[in-house]
Amino acid sequence: MRKIYTALSCVLLTTFSFYAIKYISKLPSTIVTVNEDEENERYDGPSQRDSIERVKTIDPNVGYVPYDRLYDAINYTQALKAQLPIARLQQTVSWE
Repeated sequence: MRKIYTALSCVLLTTFSFYAIKYISKLPSTIVTVNEDEENERYDGPSQRDSIERVKTIDPNVGYVPYDRLYDAINYTQALKAQLPIARLQQTVSWE
């Protein structure tokens, strides 16, 4: 009786495997390949990144990047950042 169940299970397993392989071979390939052009479209190189940053920095009123005002703004921001810890310390002292 055990031999019959073993033989029957082997036949069923073989039949199932045969039909599964046959079905899988008919499926279309789902491997996605990325063309080099598509990959380059998603990547901004350094020159593209810099040109976009330049366009963002241009003053629309004058039509160019005002480097002197930009330099002054950067220096002002750095000065404020340097004073920030001192200002916080003075505020905590004044609260006491």
